[in-house]
Amino acid sequence: LAFMFGVADAFALPAGQTLLPMIVQREQLPRANSLLVSTSQFASIAGPVPASFILKIWGVASAFAADAISFLFAIAAIFRLKPVEMPAQPARQGIWRQLGEGFRYVGSDRPMRSFMLLVTASNLAVTGPLTIGLVIIARERFLSVSALGTMMSALAFGSLLGALLPGLLKVQPRRGLLIIGFSVVLGLEIIAIGLLHSLPVVAAVLALLGCGNGLVSIYIQSWF
Repeated sequence: LAFMFGVADAFALPAGQTLLPMIVQREQLPRANSLLVSTSQFASIAGPVPASFILKIWGVASAFAADAISFLFAIAAIFRLKPVEMPAQPARQGIWRQLGEGFRYVGSDRPMRSFMLLVTASNLAVTGPLTIGLVIIARERFLSVSALGTMMSALAFGSLLGALLPGLLKVQPRRGLLIIGFSVVLGLEIIAIGLLHSLPVVAAVLALLGCGNGLVSIYIQSWF
């Protein structure tokens, strides 16, 4: 089941990113992207807490059933979308050739190669353990499903705040120092989460972690 989720995400995420330019005019893209990001972050903040109560009251099967039903509304909405007229696109290369060109480009560019190695290492050392670790902490340390919702909401709130900060700070930091500094702070925050036994403090650390992640993500997107 987890493998099938991964395969579905591999198709859904790129498809979702290419859908927006197909349904709005080019001059509407900035506002459409802003609306998409804002609603996504709001759902990430507001969703975990009520979801934890659904898990607590009705169980895991009911939560997955409600999630599956919600996709029916999304599918119905997508079928009602009317794509805008797109200019003719040149014939595209095969997917394997595109992947090969991408790997060759990364291999020939030293900063990009270093960045990709760092992202790979962080995904292996942080993303997976953090995702599973929060579930274990909520279950074994705080003995509450709602604690997981609180922690996930704090992480999403911090990400939203971090995504807004670049527009307020009006500065362009050195990317090498920013990435290295965030990696060090991220490691210390992960250690702190593993040692702390107070839910409000853990939530505050997760909010800081999300804030740093949102801040760095915006700067990285602007560099590329």
